[in-house]
Amino acid sequence: MNNVPSFPPLDDRSRYDLMNLESKHIQANFGKEIYRKALKGTANNLAAGSFQNVIESVFDGALLANCDFSNTDFKDCLFKRARLNKCKFNILTFATSTLSDCRFTECTFSNSTFQNCTFQRVRFSLCDLSKLLVKECRFIDCIFEKCNTSNKLLEMCLVIGSRFCSTDIQIDTILSNFGITLGCLKNSRIRSGRTDGDFVFIDAGHLRSAAKKAQISTPALIDIRLDFFEDENLLVGSSGLDRALTVETWTQISNNLGSFLQVYRAFTDFLVLLYENDLLYWHSILKLHDLSGSFVKSCGGLPFETTTTLMGIHQQLSIYVEDTLLLAENIADKGGCHLEFVVNGPTDQTTVKAILSPLFENAEPPLITRLQRRNSPWQLGLDFLSNHHCFRAIILLLATRIKCDIRKIKDQNASITCKTGWKKPKEKKSMSIALFDAGCFQGSRSVSGYGLSVLIPGNRVLELQLGFDSKKLSKMAAFLVALDLTN
Repeated sequence: MNNVPSFPPLDDRSRYDLMNLESKHIQANFGKEIYRKALKGTANNLAAGSFQNVIESVFDGALLANCDFSNTDFKDCLFKRARLNKCKFNILTFATSTLSDCRFTECTFSNSTFQNCTFQRVRFSLCDLSKLLVKECRFIDCIFEKCNTSNKLLEMCLVIGSRFCSTDIQIDTILSNFGITLGCLKNSRIRSGRTDGDFVFIDAGHLRSAAKKAQISTPALIDIRLDFFEDENLLVGSSGLDRALTVETWTQISNNLGSFLQVYRAFTDFLVLLYENDLLYWHSILKLHDLSGSFVKSCGGLPFETTTTLMGIHQQLSIYVEDTLLLAENIADKGGCHLEFVVNGPTDQTTVKAILSPLFENAEPPLITRLQRRNSPWQLGLDFLSNHHCFRAIILLLATRIKCDIRKIKDQNASITCKTGWKKPKEKKSMSIALFDAGCFQGSRSVSGYGLSVLIPGNRVLELQLGFDSKKLSKMAAFLVALDLTN
């Protein structure tokens, strides 16, 4: 994926003491704890116990071959452009470390743990990953090539743009992590269980039936993981996504507070990363924002660390929501009570009204003033009773857009403002958003929807209810091509 977090540059080298990996320097530090060192150069045949532990240190461009790091823990370290060949990482822990543009070849990781680490463009080739457990980690554009695995390997991880090539994985690897897709598997098979027990290989087409027998810690999130595994995006609609965005689903995970936070953080990162890469509509970010708001409101009495984590996630999502709501406000201020849409449309008004009907539940529908062909798409003009109703339609359009579409609307809106020299008249009553609050509601036919309350001037509250699931959203997205701001 293109829009992924980048690692901080090593610009503050004054923090680290340079340590060359030549034998004489290793001998001088044999058996000692390595703390805040910048390790460079080439090392061969380091014996076990050469380092006690390695903390807050950097391996920048290091070349390591036939080195034994068994029983050596790594914490808060950075491996950058490192090459490690035939090294042993047995019975150890990697914690809160970052690995970027590295390659592990014929290395062993037996009975070891990676926890809360980030891997970007890291390749594992011909490695023995049996009895390795990786928890709460992020894998971005990584490759596992001809590696040996014996268990589920990954748990509560975010795996984006990464591939398993001739590397068998366990069904739990798919069901316990976010982001793995069928396209990630190249000549790799899916096991039903661990290699030290009875297992069979499962065809990808029978994964859903096999998943019912799997024992994982978060069964409520199996469907969204399988939906993404099969479709590789969530734009086509996902019943698993709809269920994952409800409080009821997360109450099934909340018994263990530590696990709840780990899974929820990975889930949030997963959806935000999909949105940043145009694989998710803004509507899901709205619902995710509401979900996080529900957690924040009910976190009284929880430990301080838990509360700050939940509030931090909510604040991050609020930036996405507020930014787009302000765009909707600006468009509504300019357009008055009339909007022009470009639609992939039918030729009759009855069908148009049916497609847009979820938007106008419990509200007066707009008057269709224009429905005519414009090359291939159609031009749809709508007159609303008030700018409040117009604002509702703008929110609908933005809810059915991916990030790059919203960016185009922003650019178009800004260019029109500049071109026309538009200035807001003082006497015009603004739609300025003084406060907004979001909340899920249960609409007709028991479809979970999204409610948005906007406090507008005059102490009036505008209620917006986007009461449709992601599959219905996908159909609306296909119908509403664009908002025409040139009219």
